Amino acid sequence: MSYNWCFHSFDYDKFERALIESRQVIVDAVINEINQFGDYSPDEISQHERIGQRILAQGIVYDGLDRADTKIMDRFAFDAFHSLHAEIAFTPESSEFLSPYVTADLPSHLVKKHFFSRARPIPESEREYFYLPFFTHLGRRLGQNVPSDCEYVALNPSEVDSIEKELEYFLATEEGRALDATNNENLSRDFLGPVRSALSKGRALHAQVS
Repeated sequence: MSYNWCFHSFDYDKFERALIESRQVIVDAVINEINQFGDYSPDEISQHERIGQRILAQGIVYDGLDRADTKIMDRFAFDAFHSLHAEIAFTPESSEFLSPYVTADLPSHLVKKHFFSRARPIPESEREYFYLPFFTHLGRRLGQNVPSDCEYVALNPSEVDSIEKELEYFLATEEGRALDATNNENLSRDFLGPVRSALSKGRALHAQVS
C-alpha cells in the first residue's frame, strides 16, 4: 500500500466558514465511520465522542489536549477536508504522488550543534525556511505554526505564495538540485507543480500523507 503526499486546492474562505457552520458534518463523518467498524473499543469510541463534543463547542482547537487526545483531534482535522469536500471545492492537484522519504530531506526547523547533541529549533531570525519544514516533519496542525507529525498541512493563499518562493529558492541551491535530480525531479514536478497550480487559481493548498 502506498504512503505518499497528495495535494488538493480548496476555497479558503469557505473552509473557514465551514469550520464554524459545519462542525456537525465534521464530527458525524468520523463518528459514523468508527461506528461502522468493529475494531474500536468502547473506550476508544467514547474518547472520539468526547473530542467530537469539544469540536462542536469550540471548533478544531488543540490547546490543552494531552498526547492521546491530540491524535484523536488529528483524526477529525485530517478527515474534515474530505467530509467538507463539496462545500469547500476540494480539488485534486497531484498528477503523481510525492514520497515522504523525499520531503524528509528538505530543510528542517531543527539543528544540532554537535553530532551527539539534541536537535533544537533554529531561532526564527536565523531561518531560511519557514514552510518547507512542515513537509520535512510530516505536517502542521490547524491553528499552529510549528511542524508536527499529524500528516496534513493546510496553507492559506498567502502561505502558498510563500512556499512557492521557498521551494524555488531551495531547488536553485546545489543541495536542492541534487535532491531533485536523485528523485527524478519529483520535487519540481510533484510538489512545486501543485503549489503553482493552486497559486495560479488564487486558492489554498492542502497536503496529506496517506
